[in-house]
Amino acid sequence: MRTALIIDNDEMIRLALSDALTEEGYGTASAVNWREAVELVKGQEFDAVLIDLVMPEKNGIETMLELKKLRPDLPMIIMTGHGDIPTAVEAIRLGAYDYMTKPLDQQRLIITLNNAGEHANALKKIISMNRRFQSMFQSMRVLYRPCRYDRRYQPFHKSLQPVPT
Repeated sequence: MRTALIIDNDEMIRLALSDALTEEGYGTASAVNWREAVELVKGQEFDAVLIDLVMPEKNGIETMLELKKLRPDLPMIIMTGHGDIPTAVEAIRLGAYDYMTKPLDQQRLIITLNNAGEHANALKKIISMNRRFQSMFQSMRVLYRPCRYDRRYQPFHKSLQPVPT
């Protein structure tokens, strides 16, 4: 089951989103502010995070940056009732997976969450493969012993001198 964290200071929004996501088979948790969100992310695994842009203390972008310190691979979607293009561009530039305006279209939200989950899974696989390749490369370096410079290739190497400009 995929899980989503909902961060919004408006209780009605949190409950409505939780109900909508539960209908679609998502598990949900919710937080009122960035502090609660940080504690939840430290203690649980989530597939995505929905963050309201306008909140007291830290706004949605600042909250996203705090959560990215803990889980840089976690897709975060900024939601707002006060959407403008410069803020959307800033959110995406700083690492938001998407930027959605309220009222949220439930179908678009589910598609976005599903895509975010697939994106996160692909990223995890890439990171895992990268670690395996690095490990294999380290093993190969141990086995490889450099041989002496072979004089047969000396003329070839001399021909690779930089061209004067």
